[in-house]
Amino acid sequence: MRYSWSSFLVLFLALSIPVFSQSSLPQAYTLRAELAAKPQPLTLTIYRDGQRELLESGGAQGSGKTLVDFAAHKVYWIDLFKKGTCSAGRYLSSRAPVSVDFITGTSDVLGRLLPPGSKRTVIGKDKINGIPATVEQIEIPAQNSSNPGSPTKIWIAEQGGYLVKIEVRGEDGRPDTMYEVKQLTFSKPSPELLTPPANCEMTNSEMDDSGQIHMH
Repeated sequence: MRYSWSSFLVLFLALSIPVFSQSSLPQAYTLRAELAAKPQPLTLTIYRDGQRELLESGGAQGSGKTLVDFAAHKVYWIDLFKKGTCSAGRYLSSRAPVSVDFITGTSDVLGRLLPPGSKRTVIGKDKINGIPATVEQIEIPAQNSSNPGSPTKIWIAEQGGYLVKIEVRGEDGRPDTMYEVKQLTFSKPSPELLTPPANCEMTNSEMDDSGQIHMH
């Protein structure tokens, strides 16, 4: 089973169950992850350095970049709506988009994925592409447990407590990987990647940290 990018975003709209303070989270990293999508997986790359973060997505339906400046509360959409274009708007938060950046948003994501009454049981340890992780079995309440897309296992990094893999129940009842970190480094990315283009047109649009864009 594969999931569309739009359904993935809907799944990961923010809920607030804070676990880690923002000050304790890493402030510089490069993360590349693969998300289940049709007709082929979607690749997401995140470049973070302090108060700026670049999100690059690529898949069968195209590619695009979103650059967020938390301090200036600005967001830049690069090649997102049309190749060679850049538009800018206001960013309504002081943290990274929690719906796609699991370093920042793991507690929010788990709050959305796991309905009340869910049970998390540690069943072992594993390495996901070199990242030591704790494996947890997920038991969902009976009214939700048979739904396709319901989490069955999660992998949580031993250092940092962020999600590195999510396994869900497929349409045939078998496990299916929804999200997996393929590569992660905690070094500063090149400054050029996080520099806004000079030709960005300012608009009245806004984006919140769930990734939702509001047009005015």
